[in-house]
Amino acid sequence: MTHSPTPWHIPHGMEYTLVDREGRNITNILSGPDYSPTEAISDARFIIQACNAHEDLLAALEELLEWEISMAGLGHPRLDKARAAIAKASPQT
Repeated sequence: MTHSPTPWHIPHGMEYTLVDREGRNITNILSGPDYSPTEAISDARFIIQACNAHEDLLAALEELLEWEISMAGLGHPRLDKARAAIAKASPQT
């Protein structure tokens, strides 16, 4: 299964609604007694920013990992962190 196409955005005047590239509603973020409107809007913006950057960040880390392996070899601890981050960010089947 694939996710809705990016980039995602928040339509003008609809701070709590996230839509995909085609304008389809992805979700609504609702405030409540313990969740302020300001926090809900900030979270919606954070979700949009993270989702829209995800593919580029993952590709950049994969490229850096390949370069680092060619320079430092396979066993450096930095590489284990990069591999773990790539696995965590990669789609699960």
